[in-house]
Amino acid sequence: MKTVTIHQPNYLPGSGYFAKMALADVFVMLDDVQYSKNNWTNRNRIKTANGPQWITIPVQTSGRAEQLIRDVEIDTRSGWPRKHRAAIQTSYGKAQHFEQYHESLFDELSAPWTSLAALNTRLIKLCASWLRIDVKFVESSELGVSGAGKDLIAGICESLQADKYLSGTGGRNYLDMADFRRRGISVDFVSYRSPAYQQLHGDFVENMSIIDLLFNNGGASRALIGRETVTCSSD
Repeated sequence: MKTVTIHQPNYLPGSGYFAKMALADVFVMLDDVQYSKNNWTNRNRIKTANGPQWITIPVQTSGRAEQLIRDVEIDTRSGWPRKHRAAIQTSYGKAQHFEQYHESLFDELSAPWTSLAALNTRLIKLCASWLRIDVKFVESSELGVSGAGKDLIAGICESLQADKYLSGTGGRNYLDMADFRRRGISVDFVSYRSPAYQQLHGDFVENMSIIDLLFNNGGASRALIGRETVTCSSD
């Protein structure tokens, strides 16, 4: 049985992203679809003393309205790595497990990245290793699968010889279940609610970047992300 899940390579994504990953054998970075400006691909939220704050990677978009995620270039003129490191240090420097993770994270943020997809993929793999998630990573652009939307998703699964596809609950609205059945692939829908956990800076706020969970909970983070995950079959 081979279980596949697919997601765009987002910037330091939240715990739900990794909860679905932890249920799969293969995680596909969907990097050959159109980039959407100021979505989760180039930004996420951290929790500060003044509440949630966006940290955003500036990218080059002028004249590139229809560029694919794999082609997005980071705007290196803005000094964003220094700003992100400073914001993370200020927000989480006193977190219980900050020292365990921050040096490796800051090293990656300080590297001379030009590709947004490459940076995000590296950070996702780093966080997955901290969460002890054993999964094979594949980039969709390496598979040579054509199509768009639901056809692309089904085609990627078939190219990987998947027996099962894990979808978010939103997939109920657009996936073609009959097409998956014809290809011999079952579909499960994963429902996720962010678990309440100990945070700095007051009451719990959900849907923060995964680093919020890791800095505050360390090795207990893996168990926490599985606590509110529910999987149900499409059948």
